[in-house]
Amino acid sequence: LYSILGMLTALRMNCGVYSEVMSPRKNPYVALGIDVALILILYGTLTIMVAGSGALFEAQFGTSQYVGASIMIVVVLVSSWWGTKSIVAAMNTAVPILVVGAIIVACVVLINPQADPEVSRAMPREPNKALINWFVAGLNYVTFNMLAVVCVIIPLALKLKSKTQVFTSSAFAALALVVMAGLLVFGIVTNYAVVHKEALPMLALAKGISPVVGYMYAIFMFAAIFSTAIGVMLALLERFKSFKLYKDNYERPAAIALMAATLPMSKVGFITLVGTVYP
Repeated sequence: LYSILGMLTALRMNCGVYSEVMSPRKNPYVALGIDVALILILYGTLTIMVAGSGALFEAQFGTSQYVGASIMIVVVLVSSWWGTKSIVAAMNTAVPILVVGAIIVACVVLINPQADPEVSRAMPREPNKALINWFVAGLNYVTFNMLAVVCVIIPLALKLKSKTQVFTSSAFAALALVVMAGLLVFGIVTNYAVVHKEALPMLALAKGISPVVGYMYAIFMFAAIFSTAIGVMLALLERFKSFKLYKDNYERPAAIALMAATLPMSKVGFITLVGTVYP
C-alpha cells in the first residue's frame, strides 16, 4: 500500500500545492474538508507528541507526566521564536540515529530475549476496538501516515526526473518501512511479557540491555518527539493563518495558546491517545 500510494501521489505532481494534489478538481468544499481534517489530525498528533514527552520523562526519570509535557511545550515554543533551522537540522540528524538505534535494540532483544518468548507469545492481548482487526489496523496506519507526509512527498516528487525514479524510490521506501516496522514488532512480541504494561516498550527494552543504552535511547527519542512536535506546530499555525484566524503579529500568542491547549489533553495518557486519536 505504501509503495502503490507513494507512486500514485508522486505521479500526480505537477505543482507544489498539496490541496491541488488532494483535490485536483479544485472543489472548494472538498478543499475545506481536507483543511479541517488536516487541522484535527495535526492537533491530535501534536497532543500525542506532548503526551509522549510526558511518558518518556515518567519512564526514564520517574517524574510526573506533566513535567515532561511542560518541558516539551517550553522547548518547542522557545526554539520556534529564536530560530528553528539549526535546531531542526540537529534533530534531523538525531532522528536517523534513533531509527538505527531502534533497529539495533530490536535485533539484540530478538537474539537475546529479556523474557521467555513462548510465554510472551502465549500472553492474551486485547485488540483495539476502534481498529477491529489486523487488516483494518494496517489500512488505518498506512492511510494516516500517507495523509501526514503528502506535504513532504510533493516537493520531493517534483525533483524526480522519470517515472522509473518514482517507482524505484516508492518501492525502496516501502520496503525500508516494512523491514523497520517488522523488526520492532517482532522485538516487542518476543519480549511482550516484559513490556506489555509499558507506554514506551522500545525504551524499556533499551534500558534492559544496559542503563547507558537506555539513557542514549531516551535522548534520541526526545529529539525525535521534538522534531515532530515543532514541525506539526508550525504546520498548524500555517493552516490557522490560511483561515485568517489571527494576524501575523499575533503569531507568538497563537503559538502559546496552541501549545497550552495540548497540556490538559496530555493528561489523558500517551497509550490512550495513541490508541484513540490515531485510529
